[in-house]
Amino acid sequence: MDHASATPGEPALAPRPLPREQRDAWGPFLRTMGWVGLNSFGGPVAQIGFMHRVSVEQRRWLSDGQFVHLLDFANVLPGPEALELAIHLGYLRRGVAGGIAAGVLFIWPGLVTLTALAWVYESYGRLPAVAGFLDGVRPVAMALVAAAAIRISRRALRGRLSYVVMTAAFLASYAAGVPFVAILVGCGVLGLTLGARQRASSATHSPVHGWLFVLLVAAVVTGARLAQPLSAARPPGTTLEAPSSSGRPGPPEGRPARLVDVAWVNTKAALVTFGGAYTVLPFLREQTVDRYGWLNDRQVIDGLALGETTPGPLISIGIFLSYLAAGPAGALVGCFFLFLPSFVLVLGLGRYIERVEHLPRAADVLWGFSAGTLGLIVALAATLVPVSVPGPFAAALAVLAFVAVWRFDVNLIVVVLLGGAMGLLRAYA
Repeated sequence: MDHASATPGEPALAPRPLPREQRDAWGPFLRTMGWVGLNSFGGPVAQIGFMHRVSVEQRRWLSDGQFVHLLDFANVLPGPEALELAIHLGYLRRGVAGGIAAGVLFIWPGLVTLTALAWVYESYGRLPAVAGFLDGVRPVAMALVAAAAIRISRRALRGRLSYVVMTAAFLASYAAGVPFVAILVGCGVLGLTLGARQRASSATHSPVHGWLFVLLVAAVVTGARLAQPLSAARPPGTTLEAPSSSGRPGPPEGRPARLVDVAWVNTKAALVTFGGAYTVLPFLREQTVDRYGWLNDRQVIDGLALGETTPGPLISIGIFLSYLAAGPAGALVGCFFLFLPSFVLVLGLGRYIERVEHLPRAADVLWGFSAGTLGLIVALAATLVPVSVPGPFAAALAVLAFVAVWRFDVNLIVVVLLGGAMGLLRAYA
C-alpha cells in the first residue's frame, strides 16, 4: 500500500508525503498531472471532481477520507481550491519539486489560452463579428454571476446574522464605496465575534431557498439598472464606454511601474479569495477600474465571460485583465503573482495540515468571509448590470442563460458559446 493511501477500513488519517524510495517516477507523475491540467474545465466543482477520480479511483494515491482532508485544508487557505489540491497532490507524490510541477501543469493551459484570447480581444475587439460575439457573452456572464451567488448563498446564509453581514457588506461596497479589503476584514471580525450566536441561530433556521435569493438579486440589479442608465455619467476610471483600444498598456516608459502595480494587485487578489473564485471578482474590478483606471466595466465582464471557456481556476481572469493593463509582460507577471501565494501556503503549511484544519475559530472567520463576499458579489452584479444587460435582447439572453445553467445544468462553456453565437447572429441580422 502507498504511504499516502489507506484501506477502506482505516481511519481517514491526514496524508503524508511519500518517502524518497517510494516516490513515483517523474514520467508517469508528470503525465498524470498534465492530464489533470488539460481537463481543468468547468470551474472548481468539476476540477475537484476530476482530481478525485484520478487520485482516488484510478491511481489510488489517496483514500476518500484523505482526499477530504486535502480539500478541507485547501478551503481554509485563500486562493483557488483546485490549484491548491493539485499542488498538494504533487507534494505528497514527489515532494516540493512535485508540488511545483503539479501546480505549473495545472496553470499553464489557462495562461496560454487566456493570453491568446486577450491578444485577439485587444487586436480585433472592434471588428463587427467579435463585437457581436462579445455583446452576446456579456449577459451570459451576468447570469453566471447570479447562479454563483445563489450557490454561495446556500452555504453562507444560515441564520439571521448571515443576512445582516451580507447586507452590511453590500451597502458598504455599493452605497458607501468602502474598499474591498476593509469590508472583508470587517466581515471576518464580525464572524469572529458573532460566531457563537451565528451557530445557535443557524441551528433553528434552514438555508435560504434558491428562488428567494433569485428575487433578492433580481430586485437589486433591476433597481441598479433603472437608477443608472448606460448613458449616465460615471466617476473617472469607471466609464462604460469601450476605449479606442482594449486597454493598451500605455507608453513604454510607464510599463515598469505598471508591472509593479500589476504584481501587487494580483498578489492581493490571491490573498483575499475565500469561498470560491467568484469572490475575487469584486476586488479585481475595484483595483483595475476604480483604483488604477486601467480598464472599464465592459472589459471586466468580457474577461469573466471568456475566462469561463478556458481551463484552469476562474481566478485566472486576472491574467486576461493583466494583459489588457500591461501587455504580454503583464500577463506573465500577473500569472506569477496571482498563483505564487498558493504555492507558498500549500508547500509551507502542508506538513501541518491537521493543525491548520483545526485552527481555533477559523470556521467563524470563514463564515464571516462567506456572508460578506456574497454581499460583495451582489454589489458587483448591481454595478455591472448596466453594461452587461443594456436592453431587452440582452435581458432575455441573461434569463435564458440563467435557466440553462441553474435549472438544466448545461455546461458553462456551451452556454457562453451559445450566447456569443446569438450576439453574432443579432449583429448581422
